[in-house]
This record gives sequence, structure tokens and C-alpha cells, in this order.
Amino acid sequence: MLKSYKIGSRGLNRTELNKSNWVHLENAKSVDFDSIKELKIRKQDFKSCIDRLERSRIVVRENYNLILLKINSKKTNRSSTIGMFLFDKKFVTVHGSNCPFVLDIVNHPETIKSINNLMIRTIQEITKTFFVETDRLEEEVSKIEERISSSSSKSTISKLFKVRKNLVFLTRSVAGNRDVINSMISNAAVFKLNKLEKLDLSEIHTDQIQLAETMAIYREILSNAVEIYNSNISHEMNKIIQRLTIVGSFILLPTLIASIYGMNFKPSTSPYNMPELTWKYGYIFSLGLMAISIIGTYSYFRIKNWV
Repeated sequence: MLKSYKIGSRGLNRTELNKSNWVHLENAKSVDFDSIKELKIRKQDFKSCIDRLERSRIVVRENYNLILLKINSKKTNRSSTIGMFLFDKKFVTVHGSNCPFVLDIVNHPETIKSINNLMIRTIQEITKTFFVETDRLEEEVSKIEERISSSSSKSTISKLFKVRKNLVFLTRSVAGNRDVINSMISNAAVFKLNKLEKLDLSEIHTDQIQLAETMAIYREILSNAVEIYNSNISHEMNKIIQRLTIVGSFILLPTLIASIYGMNFKPSTSPYNMPELTWKYGYIFSLGLMAISIIGTYSYFRIKNWV
């Protein structure tokens, strides 16, 4: 959808394309290039604006400068690309998705007096989308921290890896935007920035640094959560092995007794060859001996606090 605005004394007003200072094209497709063809924008540059995988960078042309930044997309939870064409008297933004911040700029245009003001305000709004996503991820990280200490379910670890994957995408996007903004500050003459505008960009650059540091903290927390998860799994495995060992220990002595009485000795040959086999209560004696061995093993484990 193509929207065009003119910068006036009372803010931004809708106007025709040829009279506008700001042209915004959202939900852009390749076929929409014809709608802004008269602005003499290269088609390859236009395609870069709607390519979600395009990296953040600056492109200098004869009649305009192109600033490609990453913007967080609520719809896909991934970063996409937005292109800003900076002409002498016109500012053009192209994005392949919906841009809700456009209404915020139009409804609150108090600081917009020039093309550069509009560009800086747009970059500020782009940066805000990452702050919103960071706040959302903070809640998810907190929930994962609470669940990981008490649950070792697959759904928890699956959620953890999903959040960490999102953080990787966001970190890359913020890092690229930060480098672009730093380059704009360093090349202020190319973008015709005055001291106040450079200061505004410096503040945005500081915000980008804070975003990167916050995301690094979240990634560290998630890495620690993975270690806690692995520790919980190991602890559960140790408990299972301990239970199996205890059960095996209960069976060990009765099995030994049964093995002894299973030997093929004849009491008639010698009085030392298992006289219990000829006892009236020999069977009960052997079973009692097994029961005593189990009770003794259990008592020993209780004394050692193993059960």
C-alpha cells in the first residue's frame, strides 16, 4: 500500500506522490516497483528492501542514499528488512510487511521539520520494535527459568531453544543496525547531518548498544538454563540408577542363597553335604534365611540414609 505525505507547519499531511516529501510503501511486492518508478530508484535496490534476508548496509547512488535496516516483525517473530531512500527533498521507505509505527509518526509529528528529522524518527521507531520484542522475550526467559528448575519436560527445552534461536536472529539484526548507524554518524557529511541530528543518531546508537547487551544477558541466562536442564536430567538418571542398584542389592543375597541350595550335593554321602536338605523345616529355613538377608540389607541402607 502506497502512502505519501508532505511536511508542513502542522506536521504531516497526505498528498499526491509528486508533491510529497515522504513516500511509504508497505506490504510491498516486486510488482509494486512500477508505482514508484518515476522516483528513479534502481529495481535491484527496491528488491533489496523487500528481501527478508538482506543484511543491514548503506548504498550510495548518484541521486540518493539507500539505508537498509533490519526491523522486528511481530507476525513472524523474525527480523525483516526495511529500505530508506534518502533524496535531497524526498524520503522513501519500502517494507515487505505492515508498518504500524507509520501511524505513530503521522499522529505525533511534532519533531519532524525536515527530511533528516523524518529519517531519524523512522530509525527511532525501528529501534523501538526491538525493545518491544526484548520485553516480550524477558517474560519468556523468566518463565523458562521458573520451569527449568522444576521440570525436565521436552516442551520446556523445546521452548528454550526456540527463544534462544529468536535471540540469535535479533542479536544479528541489532548488531547490523548498530554498525549502519555508527557509519552514518561517521559520515555525517554524506547524509548532510547537523550537530543536533548527529546527537540524535548517537542516542539511537546507544540504544542499540543497550539492546545488544540485554540480549547477551538473556543468551547467557538461557545457556545457564540449558546447563541446569542437563544437570536435572543427570540427577534423574542417577536416581534411577540408585533405585535399580538398591533393588538389585535386595535380590543379590537371596539369589546367592538359592544358588548354594541348588548345588547337587548329597547329604547321605557326608554329614557336611547340606544336612538342611533332609530337615523337616529345611525349606522354611532357606526362605527365612533369604528374608533375613533382605531385611538386613534394607536396615543397612537405612542406616546409611540410602533409602
